[in-house]
Amino acid sequence: MVQNRITNFAYSLILMLCSLLSLASGLAAAETETGKSALIAAETRLADAVKQNGAKSAFLAVLHDSSIVYQPIPINGKVWASQLPDTERLLQWEPALVELSSTPDFGYTIGQWWKSLTDSTPPTASGAYLSIWKQTDSGKWRIVLYARMPHAFADTNVDYLPERRSDRIAKSKLPKRSVDEAIRSMCIADNVYSTLANKKDLFDAFRNSAATDIRLLRPDHLPVTGANAALAWLSVHPTKENWTIAGADMASTGDIGYTCGLIIPPDGNKNGNNTGCYVRIWRLDNEEVWRLAVDYAYFPVK
Repeated sequence: MVQNRITNFAYSLILMLCSLLSLASGLAAAETETGKSALIAAETRLADAVKQNGAKSAFLAVLHDSSIVYQPIPINGKVWASQLPDTERLLQWEPALVELSSTPDFGYTIGQWWKSLTDSTPPTASGAYLSIWKQTDSGKWRIVLYARMPHAFADTNVDYLPERRSDRIAKSKLPKRSVDEAIRSMCIADNVYSTLANKKDLFDAFRNSAATDIRLLRPDHLPVTGANAALAWLSVHPTKENWTIAGADMASTGDIGYTCGLIIPPDGNKNGNNTGCYVRIWRLDNEEVWRLAVDYAYFPVK
């Protein structure tokens, strides 16, 4: 009888623990979805503000004071926005992909941007954009990095960048370390990636580090989705440049972050003003390995 009561108690305890874990998982998923909706809303408000008030005041209101804008060479975001014309109201974009950290205070969006002479005319310019957002202590979303590049207009944004499916690490399994320690760990991964690319080629570096659902962003090409497709693309677009990290930041949970830096031609930029730039978004996977989720690179003019 006593044995049965112990067994029943143990069984009940297991059920209770399973229920608590399920509830925690559900709350985390709900928190992420709420954060994703908030981030999409922030980007939608920015797009509406551009139409109503012009790009200059709209971007000045949401860019972080220390933000970086790649156009394509890096410039302080506030400086860049202050140089925009007050009348620029025809810049449009649509987010096709949104990913947030497990505690939704850091995230990024990718999608297509375009410009037209009027609301009713076809686009005269278009391309891909990457916006990295961070939530301030007051709860407001601010852009910390913004990058654009050109490519031909894609009629269907859903086909342009389908929703991601990732094997990112669960919040409950995150390593116990400070944000600074996590940033150092991510920067080491970035340095390993760049060193292999510098010494050998980008193909091998990419093969070792890419997440299965990576997005490859290159000028004058539609974004490439998935590691296999990206490797196939890189095999016919070989490159040999030198990559140097210049900055990094990440979520407070240490599971998603970015690195950014310069791309130097093999000749060391002897021709002058021939430097490119890169932005890489890194995600910690189930094995606590940093995987490349987005690879944005604007190469020097050949």
